[in-house]
Amino acid sequence: HDVGGETLPLGVIRLQDDSGREPGKIGPIVRQRLAESEIVKNPVSKSFCAIGGTWRALAKVHQVIRTYPLHMVQNYEAKAADIIKLCDELVAAAKSGKSHPALANASSGRRPLLPYGAAVLSEVMKQGRFERVVFSALGVREGYIFGQLGEDEAGADPLMQAAEEMSVLRSRSPLHAYDLIAFTGRFMIATGASETAAERRLREVACLLSDIGWRGHPDYRGEQSVDLVAYGSFIGVDHPGRAFLAEVLAVRYMGLKQKSVSRALLDLAGERASARARALGALFRVAYPLSAAMPGVLPQAGFVAEDKNLVLTLPDDLAFLDADHLRGRVKQLAGAAGFKNSEVRIR
Repeated sequence: HDVGGETLPLGVIRLQDDSGREPGKIGPIVRQRLAESEIVKNPVSKSFCAIGGTWRALAKVHQVIRTYPLHMVQNYEAKAADIIKLCDELVAAAKSGKSHPALANASSGRRPLLPYGAAVLSEVMKQGRFERVVFSALGVREGYIFGQLGEDEAGADPLMQAAEEMSVLRSRSPLHAYDLIAFTGRFMIATGASETAAERRLREVACLLSDIGWRGHPDYRGEQSVDLVAYGSFIGVDHPGRAFLAEVLAVRYMGLKQKSVSRALLDLAGERASARARALGALFRVAYPLSAAMPGVLPQAGFVAEDKNLVLTLPDDLAFLDADHLRGRVKQLAGAAGFKNSEVRIR
């Protein structure tokens, strides 16, 4: 896509020098220089992406203030009004010669620069009439490197690539993950569950990550897997998406009644996504006893939805799998997916 850009003398070191280190002069300088910005005058999006170390520090401060459960800057999103309030408070404190209490949560090297970065961000948000700000942990260097990539590499899905690599490194059989993608897809079709393109992408990523904890001790593999996806250095996924993946793996390893993972973290997904995550995790808990994580088994299984009855169908040569353990898992899945009854049927 073609993008426009412009450069303005609004770096924090520059502002520190130009204001003579007098915070009271920051606002007028920023407003004057932003008046020349065509992008601020005519924004093409309601979201502003904040890139750079000072703004990353502001994001971390804001996360601590609101007791946000995921201390990760990449894709951290906040309402414009909330960020403007924090920025204006930091600037006002600097003008009065005081240190804002929130600055205790920033590194000592960043603290003197934060009021300058806050003044710029506040004015950008106000003049651009943005509704939200999204923070990036990546910067100009990463952008430059990305610009050197070929068309195919630049167009690749970074989250899907990371999940595929983790599957190869940590799963018992990476091929099984693709069986699982098809298996869960058949479940979606059979039950008439709606799925957006973004939701389908996260379902497929969850399938690729579904067996990454198998080497861990059974008592800890759930928490370890959740930590890997919730706090891992992935890109291409927002915080609600991380929470969705975390809940899928929490249910997959620890069951629908698990209480080990922070509810505040999981709630970032939202109500609809959380319900989908629980159903998908319960579906994984059916798939793994069926297949023992080996490819070639799941393609033989299917689902039928008969009113409020969910039916798992198996061929004759897999009839030996129809036991109490599997029936119990299918019953749990039915409840998570909104069915009253369940059944395993040999065809």
